Amino acid sequence: MINILISIHIAFGSLALLSGALILILKKGNSVHKRIGKLYFVTGFLGTTVSLIIASSPDHYSLFLFTLGILTLYFLIGGFFAFKISTKQLKGLSLTMMVTSLIMILYAFYLFYHTSFGSGSILLFCGLMGMANAYLVDYRIFIKQGTTFKGRHRNSLHFSKMIGSYICMTTAFVVVNNIMYYGILNWILPALIGSLLIGHYIRVNRR
Repeated sequence: MINILISIHIAFGSLALLSGALILILKKGNSVHKRIGKLYFVTGFLGTTVSLIIASSPDHYSLFLFTLGILTLYFLIGGFFAFKISTKQLKGLSLTMMVTSLIMILYAFYLFYHTSFGSGSILLFCGLMGMANAYLVDYRIFIKQGTTFKGRHRNSLHFSKMIGSYICMTTAFVVVNNIMYYGILNWILPALIGSLLIGHYIRVNRR
């Protein structure tokens, strides 16, 4: 059974990575972008959901993949529904992520206490990343300031969340497969490149 789930995860994950790469280079807002965007969301959502099942299985337990999977789903849902989500719904999503991130951070310190530095570091990194986005972006920028979701605001939310999900997926892929010669680059490069792309698309949208 687990081998079937792994095959499903690989199939959906590969489609998500490929469709996500296409979206980054194609013109935004047209029908092609929307169709490929739906493919990215569906394959990314299904592939990530299956990965959570695999990562929590006794013989394939992976705290790294499980926590990145949670972050991926948070970004995917927020980004895909950015043009429909209400302030109340976004508040619910961000609060859920903040509570989840707090649990990650607390558990990370528990692991530190029990000398599990590697797992604790991964959990702390993912927890801080989720907390920062949920609080600084969702809450402070959109919810607390009472921003009305129109035009560029929804575009900014869409860009940041969808690219955020792609950062998580590519990070999982390059870390698991150890793509880079220097291991630390597997963690840094996807986030660095993704952050630059988020800034670029938000600046373009403001013109």
